[in-house]
Amino acid sequence: VFDESMNGEPTGGNPARTADWGRAVEGVEAVAGVYNDQLVLARGAEAQRVLALRGVGPLTQVLQLRPAHGRTFTPDEERDGAAVAMLTDRGWQRLFAHDPQVLASPVRLRGEVYRLVGILP
Repeated sequence: VFDESMNGEPTGGNPARTADWGRAVEGVEAVAGVYNDQLVLARGAEAQRVLALRGVGPLTQVLQLRPAHGRTFTPDEERDGAAVAMLTDRGWQRLFAHDPQVLASPVRLRGEVYRLVGILP
């Protein structure tokens, strides 16, 4: 779904509007939003800029995400915006050389500590 800015220009939706649509639209099982962002991911002394997709709402349910390793987000994590993240297999390889311990290690995104909970195929 795309939205319009105040001057009529098309824009992507925003998290607050996604939550509103989820409450307002009848007959739809679930509504989730995905927004891209550029973040700095840091682990220890290493830091890299990464392209991230941020989800709003029951993203794992809507997209039927099934991780190859670890788990998806819990309903509480999706609802409350918990500090958890998943990686794609490509990101896992590029950033962490397929290190299986990454799911047990904290990382920093936007300067805040996050837990990596799953690796998507």
